[in-house]
Amino acid sequence: MYVLPGETFTVQPPMAGALGTVQPAQAASAVPVRPLAKVTVNPEDFPFLHQIRGHDDRVLQERATKDPNGFPWLTDP
Repeated sequence: MYVLPGETFTVQPPMAGALGTVQPAQAASAVPVRPLAKVTVNPEDFPFLHQIRGHDDRVLQERATKDPNGFPWLTDP
């Protein structure tokens, strides 16, 4: 994991979503930045590792279209 200086980063603007406005938790820098530090982490360092799931964007979009209020659509139809 890299620790980056924040001066040149801007927060992604809010987006319109099906249930209202969504504020993404992302920021980006339009210019290259040099890391302030590098921290080595392993999967075991993440306390929620057992809760991580993958997804297929196509399947997720189909489920959201079919049942917008069914989030998080964890089970197969």
